[in-house]
Amino acid sequence: MKKVFSIMIALAFLLTACGAPPAPSAAITVTETDFQFSPGVLSVPLGQAVTIKFVNNGKVTHDFAIVALDATEISGNTTDSSMQGHSAHASEYVIHVATSAGGSSTLVFTPQKAGQYEFICTVEGHKEAGMLGTLIVVAPE
Repeated sequence: MKKVFSIMIALAFLLTACGAPPAPSAAITVTETDFQFSPGVLSVPLGQAVTIKFVNNGKVTHDFAIVALDATEISGNTTDSSMQGHSAHASEYVIHVATSAGGSSTLVFTPQKAGQYEFICTVEGHKEAGMLGTLIVVAPE
């Protein structure tokens, strides 16, 4: 009986740890390292201004880019593709924010459509090294 009880507690713990995405937040800090975003899953509210602060603890410039996000009131966006190693098509991203090594940057936008959107670092080879994540836009209940 103790063994069954121990297994049930372990399963409950695992399910809690792997559970639902984080609650939507209008203010998030994302840490960029070589080669990871933390957190890797962001949950934001639909129709509300969202502020994301990026802190680059890596040794090289990293960026945050989303191709297909329906958003308005975007500020902090950079489409400068002159930075070495970044996608030559920075203008194809609705959201594109670069952060120098050891630096920080801020992005503000208002998402207009609920859904899940992939975000990536466009520096050559970084996405392939695992520098990607998911932005979840959550509609109010």
